[in-house]
Amino acid sequence: MLSFLIGIVIGYQSAVQLKTFGANIYIVNLIGISTFRELAPLITGIILAGRVSSGYTANIGLRKVSEEVDALKVLGLSPVVLLTLPRLISATFFTPFLTLFSALTMLLGGALVSDIILDINIRDFFFRLSEIVANKHFLAGMIKTPFFGFYIAIIGTFYGFMTEKRPESLGYSVMKSVVSSIAGIILIDAIFSIIFMWIKL
Repeated sequence: MLSFLIGIVIGYQSAVQLKTFGANIYIVNLIGISTFRELAPLITGIILAGRVSSGYTANIGLRKVSEEVDALKVLGLSPVVLLTLPRLISATFFTPFLTLFSALTMLLGGALVSDIILDINIRDFFFRLSEIVANKHFLAGMIKTPFFGFYIAIIGTFYGFMTEKRPESLGYSVMKSVVSSIAGIILIDAIFSIIFMWIKL
């Protein structure tokens, strides 16, 4: 829903300016390239940072408070392997799929605005989109998303294990997890932008 609404907002703001200059058709370029390269990966990363990272921290932190982590150690099991590895794999693997879904809903929002304001019907919008958005734009967005997922899982589980055995410590850990995840996602995105500029991707 958030991606769809962002697509509508970007589409509307772009449409107003492009209509002034009679460059209606370029709205496809603007929305398509920006969505795949930056907006969809970043928005998905931020949403996951707030939802997944906090969930991981809360889950592991609660286990730490209730001494379940200590029980695993007594049984000779590694809490890091049991509680971190599955989350790490799932977040890394599924983030690209969520990003792709986010991109499609964002494009749908932009296409809807294009149809209403600029008289570019949705079918023509997506037909031109397939011609405009090159593979490099798609790859630029998708390459960095597994790193977003990996980072979110690492931060979420790290602060979960850092939670002290006090109930009030759990809230602080969740807050630190969310803030660190969002800041890290933006930093990783900036680093990839610089790398892509160097390699001309």
